[in-house]
Amino acid sequence: MKLKDLLVKEEKQQVNEVDYSTMRLKSNIDQKWDSTDTMMDDMRQWIGASVQASGAEMGKDLADALKLMMNFAEGESKTAGR
Repeated sequence: MKLKDLLVKEEKQQVNEVDYSTMRLKSNIDQKWDSTDTMMDDMRQWIGASVQASGAEMGKDLADALKLMMNFAEGESKTAGR
């Protein structure tokens, strides 16, 4: 299942497809990550490699950045539910 095909749990309606052509993404994450499990596995590997290459401080920086993104995602899900 692609991320754009996920359903909103409360309303059981399909989420509107995002027009990625208007974004400046460096990768096509919608095509690469077919599930949240795949996304999380890729992120675990990427975080591990980044910390090995750059040190423990990078791990702390990534953790802080991911906390911000978690808050952003929670806000987006609340906005979408209105």
